Amino acid sequence: MRKIKQWVQCVAVVMVSVFASVSFSTAQSTEEALGQAVDDFIEAQIVQQQIPGLALAVVQEGEVLIAQGYGLANLEEETPVAVDTLFESASTVKPFIATAIMRLMEDGRLELDEPIRTYLEEAPPTWEGITVRYLLSHTSGLPYSLPGGTTEGNLQDWLAEAITLPLDFQPGERFQYSDLGYFVLRVILERVSGQSYADFMRSAVFEPAGMTRTTPINDLEDSADAQLATGYQWVDGVAQPQQVIDQAFDLDLYYSLADLIAWENAYFGGEVLDPETLAQQWTPVRLNDGTAGRHGLGWAVQTGNFTRIEHGGVSGGFSNTILHIPEADLTVIVLTNLRLARAWDIAYGVVGLIEPALLEATATQAEVVNDPEPETTAVVGAFVQALINGTLEREQFTPELQAVFEDILLVGQDLRVLGAPTDVIFLERVDADGLRTYRYRIVFGSIGGSLLIAFDDQERIANLEIGTD
Repeated sequence: MRKIKQWVQCVAVVMVSVFASVSFSTAQSTEEALGQAVDDFIEAQIVQQQIPGLALAVVQEGEVLIAQGYGLANLEEETPVAVDTLFESASTVKPFIATAIMRLMEDGRLELDEPIRTYLEEAPPTWEGITVRYLLSHTSGLPYSLPGGTTEGNLQDWLAEAITLPLDFQPGERFQYSDLGYFVLRVILERVSGQSYADFMRSAVFEPAGMTRTTPINDLEDSADAQLATGYQWVDGVAQPQQVIDQAFDLDLYYSLADLIAWENAYFGGEVLDPETLAQQWTPVRLNDGTAGRHGLGWAVQTGNFTRIEHGGVSGGFSNTILHIPEADLTVIVLTNLRLARAWDIAYGVVGLIEPALLEATATQAEVVNDPEPETTAVVGAFVQALINGTLEREQFTPELQAVFEDILLVGQDLRVLGAPTDVIFLERVDADGLRTYRYRIVFGSIGGSLLIAFDDQERIANLEIGTD
């Protein structure tokens, strides 16, 4: 069992005010300096990104180095963020759903490579080749979501519409992120367990991990006293509160930083799932052509100079990320109550302060890579400028990204304050999943950023990840 040293503080700040300093009374001088560096970085990010409130945890080798709230959970009432403040999970719920499915597998009640029609009798013949593993790894061929989204009607109406959809590709052929696939997993979870989604998640995941307050958002009791953070989105220079969508089959959770720290220790410490099961979750799945995909089972998995096991999530008013680096036994959790806040940038920035050698190795490698495709780099540079200018066309993207086109435009608005990119630096190209995926370093004067962009065989953009340092 991993040992935990609680090192918890809560600092309430207003974004335009002088930030409170952090005091690590029991730490050594090097720890004090590191704590101050992290604190300064977070406070700068809050100001730069105009984030109302943020919760940060850093856990290494089972010790909680930092667990701290910054800013305000509610601007109107000036409620500070605390370690017990409840945030909406958005897509960071997917590792939890995957963990619940893996618990059913360990109990012998479900097989990962069994066709889902074994557990979902309504599944049409066209879904014959889809297995549970394909759903978990976003390689099922199911589209991103229903054409009209997933916010209307009840579960049975949704399922009746879902099973009419054709596949976008054959199962296992390539990666395609699919919310719809995880809604199907929820139905399978309930059918196999014989329990409701909320009840099984509590018994199989939350309670074993010591998560005392985590709950599906539609199952929250006494919400008036629940210390809920309010989600925000900037509209015409005003932080507008965002309403949580009420739908009978929502997957999202309310969770706190304190609960996520308990989960980190139990999950990454091997107390929730067997080590062999964890290894399955953290290994990129093999596609039909034998190449490695970009996802494990419930987690995005990236390899290179170091391994990154991570998942982010963005909803109407929240943006979060959970990042684990096995080589350093380091986990960084960032929760924010701002739609499209660059939580992943903040997480990697903290990694750079805690374990600078990891990112230094990546930067050193990038400096010696020659650009084999300057024409493509020029196209990408023009794309970034069009993103900033707001002149992109919806048809430039695959149907899956067209569904979130407005969100992509909002990212361009965020980048607009940085001006035109001064340099676009090629890092690598990967051909997999039927896509050409490029990774670049982008420079905006004194500010750096990263870009991952993938093109399909019709030159449409099929994946896009962009952020600043």
